[in-house]
This record gives sequence, structure tokens and C-alpha cells, in this order.
Amino acid sequence: MSNNNFSPPWRLWLSRSPQNHHLFLVSQQRRFGKKIHLMSSCLFSVDTAKKDIVFLLDGSDGTRNGFPAMLDFVKRVVEKLNVGPNNDRVSVVQYSRDAEIHFYLNTYTTRQDILDTVRGLRHRGGRPLNTGAALQYVRDNAFTNSSGSRRLQGVPQMLILLNGGRSFDNVDTPASALKQQGVYVIGIDVNPAEIQMVSYVPNFAYPVDDLPGLYTVQENLINTLTELSDDDIAGLRPVLTYDGNLFCLRYHLHPKHIFIQPISVITSTPREGEKRDVVFLIDGTTAVRSEFPAIREMISRVVEKLDVGLDRVRISVVQHSDDPKLEFLLNEFSTKDEVRQAVTKLRSRGGNSLNTGRALEYVGKTIFQRSAGSRIEDGVPQFLILVTGGKSSDDVSIAADQLKKSQVAPVAIGSRNADANELKQISLKPELVYRVDNFRQLPGVETQLIDSVKTITTADIINLGKKDIIFLIDGSETTGPAGIAHIRDFILNIVQQLDVQPDRVRVAVVQYGDRAKTEFSLNSYNSKQAVTSAIKMLRQMGGRSSNLADAIEYVIQNELKPSAGVRLSDASQHLVVLTGGRSPQDVSIYGPLLKGSRVNCIGVGTGGANTKQLTQIATTPEDVLQVASFPGLPGINSKLIARLSGSLPKEITPDYEDPRQHCREGLLWRAMQMYRHQRRQRSSWTPRI
Repeated sequence: MSNNNFSPPWRLWLSRSPQNHHLFLVSQQRRFGKKIHLMSSCLFSVDTAKKDIVFLLDGSDGTRNGFPAMLDFVKRVVEKLNVGPNNDRVSVVQYSRDAEIHFYLNTYTTRQDILDTVRGLRHRGGRPLNTGAALQYVRDNAFTNSSGSRRLQGVPQMLILLNGGRSFDNVDTPASALKQQGVYVIGIDVNPAEIQMVSYVPNFAYPVDDLPGLYTVQENLINTLTELSDDDIAGLRPVLTYDGNLFCLRYHLHPKHIFIQPISVITSTPREGEKRDVVFLIDGTTAVRSEFPAIREMISRVVEKLDVGLDRVRISVVQHSDDPKLEFLLNEFSTKDEVRQAVTKLRSRGGNSLNTGRALEYVGKTIFQRSAGSRIEDGVPQFLILVTGGKSSDDVSIAADQLKKSQVAPVAIGSRNADANELKQISLKPELVYRVDNFRQLPGVETQLIDSVKTITTADIINLGKKDIIFLIDGSETTGPAGIAHIRDFILNIVQQLDVQPDRVRVAVVQYGDRAKTEFSLNSYNSKQAVTSAIKMLRQMGGRSSNLADAIEYVIQNELKPSAGVRLSDASQHLVVLTGGRSPQDVSIYGPLLKGSRVNCIGVGTGGANTKQLTQIATTPEDVLQVASFPGLPGINSKLIARLSGSLPKEITPDYEDPRQHCREGLLWRAMQMYRHQRRQRSSWTPRI
């Protein structure tokens, strides 16, 4: 609120249409020894009737006594929210040294389910307190489309941080990243200085004397969550940037306008960014040679604004005309300065034809590969930025679809003569198509382009095609109730990222211990909602042994068959084994058996799992994924998705004739016959005396 003694140096008038919110900042003020002229127009579209709210709870050793007060606080706030799939969504994350998601924004759809789960939460403990890492974790894992975030639909994203001590690591960089992504951080902390730094605006910082005193700010927080209007949210801005400086702002809301007061000026430093692999595919034809310098300058500006480095954002450039021509690979340079120098040396190669389809195929087979510096297998988001001045002379559809299936996000920028439908066909989605009259207008689309590269995650890119995915999960006593809960949430998060429907991705779940049982088959449900509902109902079956060999045989006999929904000739099959312990059975036969049956097997194990056994059943060594404990499963989310995108090479048909060999079911039949024969031999063998 403004006060009578406040004389604001800058004033914002808000002019709005009924549908959208246009914020115009007009100011002329002599500050910091120079005259500043600021004028900007920003478009906001927000829907405050619903919110996505993530609670980030300090679960370190220092909050053990105060943790019940935290849970009580969360429950009191949730009770006041309008929870529902189309209203408010809630997630809870706990952290100390590492962070752990208890449930995602799309895990529960009713207030009662959330309250019941919160009541059962237990204090994690641990040290040191890494608040910075936790902020980065929620940005990467909680505020994503696959986890239930509706940020791209204009739903406000709220993070409520409940913190009981000073962070051991840096919080400034990850807090800034959240703010720049549009997450409204509300900080409640016993450390006022740190919480001011983390909070989206100073009014969102709530200092408390201790955690039992959380009730003193409860009413104010609830009012903030439930009463903020469209105007209030649209007007909030954490920083303004001018001449490379960050102006930290205080906000004073007024019914007709917003007052903003600079409180400090900080020389900006390069912000640590996310890992990205970015390939520019640029038009090098003779027809656009006169505009080529504008393309080169655009690449230079984008490089300047990204955290370029061998361990962060990697850059590659390819020109295309008659044929594609490589300028430099993703792993050719290790510093921003080297990339910058290489870009300044770019010159138009010329050419009469624009074969974009051939160029797309080239970058897919040559550039987005590990040998060329791509980190696609490590789950690093892959981007292709196409800059073209005309319609392609060849077909682009097949190559573009293959790129998307390979988890590459194409972004298309076209000038006046480019074909609009072709650009849409190439891009990951229509919103990633940018049009300009000529390439000298490229600065007008750079902000959106950079924002897309910084905010789109691997989960937003995934397009696996047709897949039959069976999760085989260890439900024995080795896993335990807590372990099965983590497995359930992990599978749920994976499934939320997939295009689950009968003609695309089908999912089945089988649980095993002493025996195996089907939770649901590939054809049990016809929608993602039905599948996720079934996953939420998973409960541990128990059993003293973890009989993995019997479980895989059960899957082959009962689930890898057309009557259970498998599409042997129309989709690729994948078996994902999740286990927390060593199996007492010999599983060595199953790697060759599954591979011979054309089933991709991925072995996921926690600390108690046997690496040798996982390697024996997995299709390749890269298909073995391990974590220290079940809470660490979210950390391999992107790696599992990357492995699911693979498929086995086509089998060569043998010369001899066998009627069963003309179908995939015959392969399974022969594999099981071979296994049973070897099993009988072993059981009938007796040692010589």
C-alpha cells in the first residue's frame, strides 16, 4: 500500500482490455547520474480463478521440533483453497541436503486426499540445508507441464517456501531463475535477509520468530493466495533491467496505479543457466545473401544471452541450401568467447535450391548425436532453431517428425517468403513459429525465442510415437511401503509425460514378490486419466522373496500377447523393471530372451538392487539406471524417458521357413520354448559321484 509520505520517482498506469492485461511503463527520471528513458509494453494473460501452489518445506535437522507446526500450517492453508483439477492444484516438496517430491500438482484432485497425505508426512532430517538446490529442483521438477503445472495456460504459479534456517548454498541464482520463469515465490523464514532475496517481491516475504509462530502469518498468506486479483498479479514485476544493471524494486499497490521505487542498483553478472543443446539451421541460399548479416547478428545476440559453455549451453551452426554445410559442432568449442568468434566468421555459402528436408535429416543423423556433442541421452533438452527465407524445394514432413520423435524441439523462424504451413509442420508446436517480414526484424522475436529455449524442458518435447510400456515393479518386503509409494509417484510422473491413448502409448503395470500379478494390462484403460487413477491405487502386495525370473516369465506369458493389448507389429515393446533388492533367482537368460523377443528392457534399481542382475536383463548397459534410494527416483526421470525413446533394429528374417516366424508372437513363443528347455535341463542335472 502507498503512504502519504511516499513520493515515487516512477509511476505505472495500467491500461487493460477485458481479455488481456497491457502494462505500459512510461518514465523520465534523472537517476544514478544519467537520464533514464524507460518505455515498455508487456502483455500478460493470467487466470487467478485457479492457481498451482507448491509448498517447499525445510526438512533439515534444525526443523525437527518445528516440523509438526509446518504441516499444520500447510493443512490450514489447503483447507482455504478451492482444490480441484480445474481449480487450485497443490504439491508438496521437502528438502534438506537434497529435495524430494511427496506429491505432484497432478497427483491429487481433492482437498481431502491432499490433507490425508500431508498428515502422514514424516520429517526427513539431514544436513546441510541447501535451499538454493531445492529452489532449482522445484523449478526443474515441480513447475513443469508433466508434473501438472498449467503455466503455459496462464495459471499463476505460486511457491510457498517454509524455511527454518540459513541456507548453506547460494539462493540468489535459482531464486532469480524462478522469478524469470514467472513463479511467484512467497517466503516464510526465520532469516529475514535471505527470505527478502528469495521472495518475488518484498511484500511476499513473511519473517517469523520461529516455526511454531507460523500461525502469526497464516491469515495474511491465505489472503494473498485467495484475494490477489488479475490486476494485482499482472502488475507484479520483480526487476527491471537497464544498461546491464538490475534495478531491485519495491511495489506499492494502489487501486488505480502502481508505484515503483528503486531500492538498489546491482551490476548484473551472468546467471547460471540450464543445460541445453542448441543447433541453428540457417538459410544460406543466394536469395537471402543480402540479409545474412542480420541472421549472423541474431545468433550472436542469442549466444550472448545464454549461459554458453561445454558444461551448460552448447551451440552448433549449420547452413543449408542445395546441401547442408556444417559450420561447427556442439562440442567443438568450450567457451562462449570461442563460440562468439566462430559466429562472427560466418559467411553465406550461397546456393540456388532450399532443401530444408534434406537439412533436417542431416542434423538429426549427424548433429544430434553423442559423437557430435549432443547430450540427448543424458536428458539434456535439444533445440533446433531453423531460420529460413523461403519454401523448401523438398518434403520436410518425414525429417521433421523424426526429429520430434528423437526428442528434439524444432523452432521455426521464417521471413516473408517462407511457407506458413511448412513452418508449423516443422516446429514442435504452433507457438514456436515466428514470422518476420525480413531478417532485419529478427530482434523483435528474440525475447520469445530465448524464453522458449530457457523454459522448455525435455518433458515438454517428448513424442515417443507408438509404444507398449509395461512397468514390472518389486512389491516385496525388500521395497517396503515407503518404497512402493516412491515407485508409484515415479511411474505416475513418467506416465503424465507420455501421450497415453489407445493408438499412441499404452501402459501396463505388473507387481511381483513371491509371485506376480497384473495390476492392469495394456488394453485395460482407454485414457490417460484412467491409467493415472489406476496407478494412484497401487498398494504393496508384499512377499518375502523378490522372484524376478518368475515375474519376467509371467509378463511374457500373460502381458506380451495381443489379447492383453500388445501391438506386436504396430508398436515397440518396452519392459521397465523397478526393483529395490537382489533376486534369489538366476535371471541371466532373460536379457537374450527379451532382446530376441524384440522387447526393450530397462532395469531401474535402488541401493539394494544387484547391478549384475540389472545388466543381465537390460537391453544394453545404458539401459541400467540406478539411484541410491527410492526418493532419488525423480532424478532419473529424463534418463528413463530418453531410454524409452529407443527401439531395437529390425530383425533379419532367416532363410529357412517356419510359419511362426512371420509374426512377432512367434519370437516370443520360441524364446519361451528355449528358456523352458534350459530350465528342464538344469533341474534334471545331478552331479557325478
